[in-house]
Amino acid sequence: MPQGDVYNIPWVIKLLSKIDPSSILDIGIGNGSYGFLIRQYLDIAKGRLSRDEWELMIDGIEVFPDYKNPVWDYFYNNIIIGNIPDLVGEINNYDVILLLDVIEHFSKDDGTWLLEELLKKTDYVVITTPKGTYHQSEVFGNVHEAHLSEWRYGDFDPFNSIQFDVAVCHVIVIAKDESKINKVKRIYVPRLYWPSKSFRSILKRHILMFYSDLSEYFKSRKSKI
Repeated sequence: MPQGDVYNIPWVIKLLSKIDPSSILDIGIGNGSYGFLIRQYLDIAKGRLSRDEWELMIDGIEVFPDYKNPVWDYFYNNIIIGNIPDLVGEINNYDVILLLDVIEHFSKDDGTWLLEELLKKTDYVVITTPKGTYHQSEVFGNVHEAHLSEWRYGDFDPFNSIQFDVAVCHVIVIAKDESKINKVKRIYVPRLYWPSKSFRSILKRHILMFYSDLSEYFKSRKSKI
């Protein structure tokens, strides 16, 4: 979809605020919602309201040109239309590269290769991806919207990484070295989510056990009267 999962937004903004980059590459910008949000919190919130005052470089890459809208032109500095595997060798270096709800659109092999290549161009790659199986095919006539893989935390273990459990999503930061990861280890964002299925099943089991024990208790009392 041309927008990311709502649960990821506070985590991504908090991570970027902690890193405090001078340049960001947003891969798979969709309708440009993160360009707007990043500009809001990393430029405008610091007192730089007008466009000619903005200091942060925000570039984007999008494979599907039909997503273009006025947000692209206003909040981003530069946007390239193309597929990131074809462009990764040519892009500039950035402080942070964003892969927000993007990596699941590649196979595991292609996605791992892409991460390795992106780390040659940046200190940090911030990744968000659905937790568990999330089937999706072509959307809005965009064949690149199809989900081709499911990513788990262990898939990022070969990298210097820190991984956050966010509702129905994974948020992962990978970096060139451990010292970069240490910078973002201690962040806190209030979690707004429904309990997981496993939590609900455990809770249900304990409730049933409680009522079963309660029933036995009253039966025993009745028998003693």
